[in-house]
Amino acid sequence: MALVGSYGPKRFVVSKKKIYTVSDVNISSSIEFEDKENGKGIPIKRKKKENGEEITVNIMLLSQCCNVMDEFYSWKSLKSKATPYYFLLGNRKLSTYKLVISNVSLSDIKMAARKEVISAATLALTFVESGSKGKPAASKTAKAENKKLAAKATRNCKTTKKKSGKFVGMKNSKIVDPKG
Repeated sequence: MALVGSYGPKRFVVSKKKIYTVSDVNISSSIEFEDKENGKGIPIKRKKKENGEEITVNIMLLSQCCNVMDEFYSWKSLKSKATPYYFLLGNRKLSTYKLVISNVSLSDIKMAARKEVISAATLALTFVESGSKGKPAASKTAKAENKKLAAKATRNCKTTKKKSGKFVGMKNSKIVDPKG
């Protein structure tokens, strides 16, 4: 029996008696942008948020190897638990972070002749990054950008001071006496 891959308690194997393996694997990653203007009125795109990786896997289920509906409900149960695991394929992690199942669907259902049993179906699974400690993953550059913005906001807040009952604001602003 050859181990093809795994996800938590699930194992993808190929042997003379059993074929339970992935048929298609798709990996995608995306970034969301927002339109802003620079100081001269020219529109530019700025990185808003980096989405984690999304992995889609198709598994051909055959009644000779497993009970199709039991397998479907087993994956649905794993989805409901939302426990993150590494997805391994050929003893390699497909993602830096652990993944959770976000979608489970059954399609191309084929019924056995003269029986109420499903003989074959395609199970589609979608996995998304859970990030570290269950939080979405953020890139190092996004974290550095957030620190710079927080420091700048702190510097801007320090320009307002209280002196002898009068509030002095930023440059070119009027001094307002609270007593009138």
